[in-house]
Amino acid sequence: AGEIREFLIWDEASFLLFPLTSRTYVKGVTTRNILWPIYARGKGDGVDRFRVFPIYGQSDERGKIERKFFLWPIWNWAQVNTPGHKGTAYVLFPLWGRYHFEDLHGWYVIPPLFRYSKSKDITIVHCPWPFIQYNSGTRDKLFIWPFWGERKVEDNKRSFVLWPIVWRQQRPRARTLEKKF
Repeated sequence: AGEIREFLIWDEASFLLFPLTSRTYVKGVTTRNILWPIYARGKGDGVDRFRVFPIYGQSDERGKIERKFFLWPIWNWAQVNTPGHKGTAYVLFPLWGRYHFEDLHGWYVIPPLFRYSKSKDITIVHCPWPFIQYNSGTRDKLFIWPFWGERKVEDNKRSFVLWPIVWRQQRPRARTLEKKF
């Protein structure tokens, strides 16, 4: 048995015959575990969580984000209720995934290999990831990995040919004033 404070991600952790029983405290949420990581029940600061891993789990965080899984990682679902980002997402692994939020929508086929995402600022296409990656908008990117690639974010530009053999990075520098005598 023992108790640990400020260790890894936990503010507090106590245990008796770990992994038989344990209790953790993180950012106002107390979680009781039995046969960790199989059974867990967490409550506190607007958070309510329950898990019988890998069969079923759910998490409700202050009415802002609700998540559920069934036969993890086969079925995962989330609903987000934060202003400007409301929407839902799900993944039926390894076949399909879909997300639709106020500010972003897209889908996956055989996640993470094939992806399409669109927001007002950026479009992302992976076909298949990581070999062919395309972004346009706030980040422009085209990778045909490992043969050639280029990425530009504002004035910063990175490119490669036959990665990692030849690569280049450009960043603008502020001009300095020369001293005149």
